[in-house]
Amino acid sequence: MGYGASELLKSNRINKTATAIVITGLIIFEYLAVPVSISPVDEPSFYKEISQDKGNYALLEIPATKDYVAGSTIIYYQTIHGKPVIGNWAARYPSNARDFELNTPVVRELTYLQSTGDILDQDIDQVGTSILNYYNISYIILHTNYMNDREIDFAEKLIQMNLNAERKIYEQDSLIVYHVKKEPLKSFMALKDGWNSLEKLNVEPTRWMSNNATILVYSNSSRNATLSFNARSFHSPKTLEVYNGKTLQDRQTISTVFFQYIYSDQLKERRKSHSSACARRA
Repeated sequence: MGYGASELLKSNRINKTATAIVITGLIIFEYLAVPVSISPVDEPSFYKEISQDKGNYALLEIPATKDYVAGSTIIYYQTIHGKPVIGNWAARYPSNARDFELNTPVVRELTYLQSTGDILDQDIDQVGTSILNYYNISYIILHTNYMNDREIDFAEKLIQMNLNAERKIYEQDSLIVYHVKKEPLKSFMALKDGWNSLEKLNVEPTRWMSNNATILVYSNSSRNATLSFNARSFHSPKTLEVYNGKTLQDRQTISTVFFQYIYSDQLKERRKSHSSACARRA
């Protein structure tokens, strides 16, 4: 185009001013970035509603993690309401971005729409609402246009049977919204950093640990508690150190076969284990 414009402007038979204007106009048209509506974008009334709420809380969006289109759409919805979101898709995210979803009771079952069980022995119907309240999750949103009947039924039964939540329907927006009610927190456990994916060994839910693995133990009061678990080491015996907060609670040699270990102490918020061991529900 540069060579062509140069040759045109050398000619005495054309209006050079007009030619320069035309060429400049073509260049501007080439780079003109005017928004073009390719597909309709909706703005659900629920998101407009909470955008007016100045409260700071998070939304648990279902099935955002299981469906790329749903996850991408939910990121757009976040530009409307401005609240933190659990469950979405992005072009690139950290390797541990899914750890919270995979390790946190209730959040894991709802996110992946299946009852998986885990190494923590506790009843979701007793502690589910407390876990959501602890992590400041105020709404669970089911996007029914991205879910089949089985998934909707599973999610609704889990929420209605295990959580203290009020159901709202936004039929025009294909949304079923549950508002998680606030209640006094009950004691519960949740896996934090350092745990590998859930496996089954001899039918039992099992997780391998990295060098540092943490269990969050929330208690609504100071009281005595017992930590009991089955553990084994891979290939050769390893040393397992159990910390209560930053205090070393005990040190044990873990063999290559499952064995039950029991620790008792004043309950604090964290128990931290160091080693390359495997923990199984006790």
